[in-house]
Order: sequence, then structure tokens, then C-alpha cells
Amino acid sequence: MAKKPTATRSKATSKKTAQAAAGRGSKTLSAQMGELANAWGDAEAQTGGFNPLPDGDYQFRIESAKIESSKTSQRLQINWGLQVVTPEEHVGKTHHKYDGLNTEDSLAWTKGNLETLGQEIPDDVDDLPATLANCVGVIVSTTILTKNDMQNTYFNEVVEEMAEDADADVEGTGDEAPEEGAEEEVEIEEGASVEVDFDGTAYPGTITEIGDDACTVTFDDGEVVEVKNEDLVILAEE
Repeated sequence: MAKKPTATRSKATSKKTAQAAAGRGSKTLSAQMGELANAWGDAEAQTGGFNPLPDGDYQFRIESAKIESSKTSQRLQINWGLQVVTPEEHVGKTHHKYDGLNTEDSLAWTKGNLETLGQEIPDDVDDLPATLANCVGVIVSTTILTKNDMQNTYFNEVVEEMAEDADADVEGTGDEAPEEGAEEEVEIEEGASVEVDFDGTAYPGTITEIGDDACTVTFDDGEVVEVKNEDLVILAEE
């Protein structure tokens, strides 16, 4: 039996830059359609992909907060990497909140979020990355609400009493947090949740098709990209 392709699961930070697979040969459309004929007949319909958290109230631990350019629109934004602390049925699941930095209204919301997280709003925007770094590790009560087919994430208030309890859970169990950079090889499977680095920013997505050396990944924003297996970071199963 052929060995299944593998990728790296990293429980620390992802470190590789994903590159789209090299373009296919210069075959004519009719030739490509001819090659597709047999595969089309044999393929079975399949559904699946990224499943966002349902609307509701959560407590999230802020795992990362960094300024980036949107992969699709190129707008300047803050990418908040969040992990569920409560409710129990979603513990450990990841979620991303994106705050634009491109309009006066979005800047007002960003400053409001920093105040909610107990941070002093910097006078100089150059100090914003350091302020965001101070937010990492904070546990915040949050509401996810869908409006006009768009899922919105709202920070409500810091849950200070949860911070020590959450840290104690990590230190006091047999499942100690792994050392930074710890990695293991895992089998690549369709439907697996992954992260891929583009220019130093990790984007979450789902494997929708597996090839010999690369996989098709559908990202949370709907973009579909072919990514080399070696550049995939498989997220731990929930």
C-alpha cells in the first residue's frame, strides 16, 4: 500500500512560506479536457470545508495580534488569532477576528477594542504593534453575531479571573505545553484544518483535495490555492 503524504504539525508558530505550485504545462484546452474525461466520470460528489464557530457568546484567549495586509483586498488590518476557552463543546477551536485600519470608522472600533482589552491607546501608531503584543494571553468575553451574511466578532470585556485558572490547567495536567518549535509528522487528509504562511502571516484553511506533492487548500476567505505539502501546517484535531 502506498504511503500517504505527510506534512508537519506545529504546536508552536508556523514558520514556512507557502508557494503556489508551479503552473501546469502548455497543453491545449482540448487535450486537457480529454485527459479530464475519465477522472470526471470516476469522481464522486463531495462537500465539506471550513466550519466557522456558530453565533453566540464565547471566552477567547488571544493567541496572536498583528498588523498585516489582507491577502485578497490588500487593506491594512489587525489579525486577531483567538482560541476558545469556553463553552466546553468548542474548547480549543481557533477563530480569527479582522479589524480594518483603512477608514476612520474602523480606526475608532480598533481603539475601542484596545480600551476593552485594558490597553492604553498609543499616541504614535508606530507603537501599535507593541500594544497589540501586550494583548496576547488576555482572555476576553466575546460575542459572534452574523449580520447581512457577514459574521462579526465583538470583544465585550476582559475575563481577568480566568487567566490564572487557564494557565494552571496547562501547568497542572499531564498534557504540558510543548516546547516552542516542537513538530511531528502527520498524515494529510481531506477536510483537515491547516494554516499556511504568506509573507510571515498564517492563514487558516481546509484541505479540499490531495495530490502527490501538493494539496488544494480553501482558505477561510474563500480563496482556493494549491500548496506544497511541505508548506502545510496541520492543526491539531478538536
